[in-house]
Amino acid sequence: MGVLDGVMGKSRGSRGPYRRRGGLGWPGKSEADQTAADELILFMDNDEPLYRRKMSAFVPSVKKKIKSGKYDAAKAPKLWIYLLDEAAKKYTKEYGSGQGYGSFTKSTRELAAKEVAKREYQAIKNGEYD
Repeated sequence: MGVLDGVMGKSRGSRGPYRRRGGLGWPGKSEADQTAADELILFMDNDEPLYRRKMSAFVPSVKKKIKSGKYDAAKAPKLWIYLLDEAAKKYTKEYGSGQGYGSFTKSTRELAAKEVAKREYQAIKNGEYD
């Protein structure tokens, strides 16, 4: 036990005053930021290695699921979150300070994944990738 345990809670671990889940949490980190989500999507679309990965791995996978009738719109953002996580790390490395996801919180990345999933589904249905 530390000296400040009675005043501030435990100083280490998930039981401190600034827990990531539940409790007080980090102020302002739980809301999705639409502007940041749009910026992340634009970065993903305009970064050549990320775009190439999207076109060679992600789009064919979604096309295959749609064609076989196994496409699930509720599960689709889980696929795109992998690419958006990579984009967030790359964006932070190039333009931000530090490492990790930078200002792109989990809820912001999830919002972006939902938008990309919707957009790419419509593009595939419209025949844009044939």
